[in-house]
Amino acid sequence: MTDTATDTDFRMSGNPRDSGNADRTWMSVKEMGDLLGIRKTDRYWLVHKNVFETRSIRGKMWVNTDSFEKWYANQVKYQKVTGEEPGRELKEWSLSPRDISQLLEIPEYRVYELIKEKKWETVTVDHWTRIKRDSFEKWYRGQKHYRTAEDRQIDEDLENATITFPQAAAILGMTRKEFYSVLRGKEYSQLFEIVEVAGRNRITKASFGKFLNGQDKYCIAEKGEPAKPAVLSGSAASTNEEFKTKEDWLKAKDVPRRFLTIEEAALISGITPQAISRYAMRGHFGESRRVGGMVRIPEKQFQEWLANRQGGEKADGIN
Repeated sequence: MTDTATDTDFRMSGNPRDSGNADRTWMSVKEMGDLLGIRKTDRYWLVHKNVFETRSIRGKMWVNTDSFEKWYANQVKYQKVTGEEPGRELKEWSLSPRDISQLLEIPEYRVYELIKEKKWETVTVDHWTRIKRDSFEKWYRGQKHYRTAEDRQIDEDLENATITFPQAAAILGMTRKEFYSVLRGKEYSQLFEIVEVAGRNRITKASFGKFLNGQDKYCIAEKGEPAKPAVLSGSAASTNEEFKTKEDWLKAKDVPRRFLTIEEAALISGITPQAISRYAMRGHFGESRRVGGMVRIPEKQFQEWLANRQGGEKADGIN
């Protein structure tokens, strides 16, 4: 992109020597270097890389400002001394591995594993790997395992308003097979509203209440029924003992929780979410579970762990 020009060329494009011209088409290599805060050697290294348009007149090199700005908007290695963020256009059409790590809240090494698995189209910019945004978004829409914070919040809201099929069976004191027969039968199937949350089908609480009120054959199992339901996990955790009648179910706005999210545990303990996640993976809180794509920590075991930890800190003289 380096070219040789005459005075006439510059007069047609605007005088590069006119420092007072706000619409200058050209700037000197020194001005370009000063703008980026780089040394003379690095200035000419950029010029010889031909990353932007340059022209030579009477032995002096000049840089086309429009070409320079286009290059600046598509790289992240150099930053102007004015503080203007580089890579504006680059960030519009591509993502860095760190961007995806933060977006999906997964370790960066897992992002690089996904790159090696050729999940996305990538490009190399200044020796750094970047992922094409449209390729990432297409992949994201076609899977349910990884979730953004926004979608996890949507999932959690849906979880709070729904129950799983096994939970519904347990509340009615049925086996799963028996409940599936009810769910799929012509007589009652129209009463259930089924939604997908993080790749799993769940029943809305509102439609389950509609089912309870819409027939007299099935009701919430009383305490002591033969098919005693187990403790259910997640934000809709419950046993049938908490709902003795249909009215109890319909009045229940929120169901007691027996599991904590990573963020809740971090808030309670004052420990970073990243550290809590590592402790959970190592089994410090007993058996953690994954609900709607999110890790859930047993609240009782977490509180016991936290009490022991705080007790140990006091014994060591740590406040």
